[in-house]
Amino acid sequence: RHDKENFPGIITSGKDDPFYTNSSQLPVDFTSDIFEALDHQEALQTRYTGGTVFHIFVGEQVKDWRACKELIKTVFTNYRIPYITVSPVYSVCKKHGYIPGEHFECPKCK
Repeated sequence: RHDKENFPGIITSGKDDPFYTNSSQLPVDFTSDIFEALDHQEALQTRYTGGTVFHIFVGEQVKDWRACKELIKTVFTNYRIPYITVSPVYSVCKKHGYIPGEHFECPKCK
């Protein structure tokens, strides 16, 4: 909290009880714009010699693998970020396992 008081513009995880993470990842709620986050992280992540990855949380089910391919191609064509992951939203049913997309109830168990 002292850092937040002394440096009001500092980026931390958590609002009410700010804390540091053990990495240089952006806070989850920093932005919903993938390219804004990439712009922010490019200069930092390219300084590492390994052990870094930029996580792209898609926020929805990936229905077309070609769209995902184009996103990956765009990132590696326009940024020097060395490693990325693409994480779509999915759900897990105890009985049926993996379910693409966000589901609060399993479509098969209903």
